[in-house]
Amino acid sequence: MSCLTCKHYEPHALYPYVGYCKEEKSVVLDREGCERRSNLDYASLKGGVVEAGWVYCITCREPIYSLEDLDRHFSGGHAVVSGFMDDQVSLEESHAAD
Repeated sequence: MSCLTCKHYEPHALYPYVGYCKEEKSVVLDREGCERRSNLDYASLKGGVVEAGWVYCITCREPIYSLEDLDRHFSGGHAVVSGFMDDQVSLEESHAAD
């Protein structure tokens, strides 16, 4: 099983195979077979839709705003997350608008 479907993994917004592991407290690459892995559960994703108003499907690269769409993505085995890792240097990757 991949990090993308682990509840401890917060993917980078632009590079989902790079993310932050809340268990290891470090940036990791998506990998198979981690002993700390724990499946992301439907209830926490549902809470993300209800409380925050959205979750994100990494597989389709699109936001999910409704519980019906969440059901479709989750039951289809898609990698759905409720947030992204905090990237404090992403501004340095962006071009300035002069």
